[in-house]
Amino acid sequence: MNRYYISNEKADFGYYPNYSFETGDIDGDGKKEFIALDQSGNTLSAINLDGGLVFEQKLQNNGNWGTVLIGAADINGDGRDEITVPCGAGVAAFDGKGRIIQERRFDFAQKDDYGISVPLLGIAKILSPDEPCVVAAAAGGTIAALDKNFNEIWRVGGFRGQYGHEIHFADIDGDGLDEIAFCTVDHINRGFDKNANVGELVLLDHDGTIILRKRVDDYVEDTHFDDIAPADFLGNGTSQILLEKGVLIDLNGDIIWDMSDQMEHGQWIAYAPAPNGIGKTVFIS
Repeated sequence: MNRYYISNEKADFGYYPNYSFETGDIDGDGKKEFIALDQSGNTLSAINLDGGLVFEQKLQNNGNWGTVLIGAADINGDGRDEITVPCGAGVAAFDGKGRIIQERRFDFAQKDDYGISVPLLGIAKILSPDEPCVVAAAAGGTIAALDKNFNEIWRVGGFRGQYGHEIHFADIDGDGLDEIAFCTVDHINRGFDKNANVGELVLLDHDGTIILRKRVDDYVEDTHFDDIAPADFLGNGTSQILLEKGVLIDLNGDIIWDMSDQMEHGQWIAYAPAPNGIGKTVFIS
């Protein structure tokens, strides 16, 4: 029988990072470090498994709720993960010693309700399966993809000015490149109002083409989904999208099944191969 235990208990940032947490091997020793931002998004910290501070760096964010996202991937091919974070009206990449190696500012970035200019950020396969790229969503309604040198690959605008708390990447169509799923919303810090505060579910292809754009209230009375999971849940060789409120849709946005009436408020999705070997077993917290 496998026995699981807590191997390290000393890792303590001294603050609650909320959504702003990631892991990555930033020093190349084969062990991942813990990476986090404080709730303002202005203090970037990396600590090792023994609780030792690897580095701490001040940024240019002044948020108020801890929703800033972090990316960790080997962008420059040196065998170590770089840390990519929103920084003011743009994004920056840091090496394992806390030094900026790339930076890009967005002159089109505004600020969301939490005071953050780049609420969504992540690492995706945009140009090739072997080259990590950065995808960043700037408040004001613009999504941009950057290559490893932070040169702009494409930019797509016209979305609602703010976003949900997560961005998701998955190769839905089997071409080796990632599609991008997120929610765009008028005001992330206000409740649902069908006339004044509407959210949309968006799915982009790797080149920025819009595959799907549907109002969130077509499914539930809310402004955004907290978690979105694309996968072959049915086991028929196609991809579907699971929404954490308990709704499974196809790539046209049509509902396959809806169990939202049995849930008060879904938050996180996990899934595993079904015991019968067909499709996935889903867990929603």
